[in-house]
Amino acid sequence: MSPTQMPLGSGFDVTSTAHDVIDGIDLTGKVAIVTGGASGIGVETTRALRVAGAQVVVPARDLTRARATLEGIDGVELDSMDLMDPTSIAEFVQRFNADGRPLHILIASAGIGGAPLQRDSRGYESHFATNHLGHFQLVAGLWSALRRAGGARVVLVSSWAHRASDIVLDDPNYERRPYDSMTAYGQSKTANVLHAVAVDAR
Repeated sequence: MSPTQMPLGSGFDVTSTAHDVIDGIDLTGKVAIVTGGASGIGVETTRALRVAGAQVVVPARDLTRARATLEGIDGVELDSMDLMDPTSIAEFVQRFNADGRPLHILIASAGIGGAPLQRDSRGYESHFATNHLGHFQLVAGLWSALRRAGGARVVLVSSWAHRASDIVLDDPNYERRPYDSMTAYGQSKTANVLHAVAVDAR
């Protein structure tokens, strides 16, 4: 087991909340992006980062719904982005990078699971496209902003479901094998894990 894959021994467990984790940490002046920050665990992640003083940017597919969900959490910057659309990601990256801000924290929390077979405009299976390829493009596009932070954190949210499948490099898009949403999700979560290891190494 390489050092990048050793358990961290953080002291937190499945009962820990976002506020437990951030307790006592001052993020004033720090900039964070949270994909999926307007749904599920992303909402509490957004809330906790704001409580700690961070400037939080939440890119979302549906800005109206995101605005309604985040109502009551002051100071969240919303922007448009669809992880299944590479043009949308590139446009978000361009807007964020335009003012030269550093990016101290990038939390890739957005994702889909259990979806029926669907492909993006390039032909990539939807779980792989959304959960991995979209975040890969986002991290790569924001790399200079992460470096400007001088010690950024990148969190790629995965799942125990990564055990359901390796990345099937011979057929990642289910063109020659029966489609199964669980293995599709698992493959994308394995990709998240490997992406995190690669980012850490860099």
